[in-house]
Amino acid sequence: MSKVTYAVNVNGSSTPVGTQSYVVFPLAPSSSHSISVTARDQWGNAATSNTLSIMTPAANNTSPPTSPPNFTGFEVANCEGWLSWSPSSDDVDPLSVIRYEAYVNGKFDFSAFGLTSTMIYATQNGTNTYTVVAFDSSGNRSQPSTVDIHNMWLC
Repeated sequence: MSKVTYAVNVNGSSTPVGTQSYVVFPLAPSSSHSISVTARDQWGNAATSNTLSIMTPAANNTSPPTSPPNFTGFEVANCEGWLSWSPSSDDVDPLSVIRYEAYVNGKFDFSAFGLTSTMIYATQNGTNTYTVVAFDSSGNRSQPSTVDIHNMWLC
């Protein structure tokens, strides 16, 4: 079986992706975009999908979601922070479209939709500060939820 890699092309910029699904964000309200996908096999053969032209809806939602509630964290094996929180709520969007961004010591680590737990490696010995922020579909950003996990070590 041959290995196939994918790249998502948005407005002429290509991003390699590790899966067959990908969420394109953030896209500004009331903006148009051209999106396609290129598949490439291990021998360099490539094929690009048809191009989708989309227009994002106008931003009619100006209030942010709530901060991720009940945010907790503890160390696992001295070098990983296990984080969990309850879903944020929003006055317009359902829980399934709330996107969360996670940071460790102020540096972005990952983003996902609907996720309410994750494991993130420590980036320094000692205390590591973990932060999660919620975003609604209009790009409104919640206040951050933060937890410090002490006595951690680099893996």
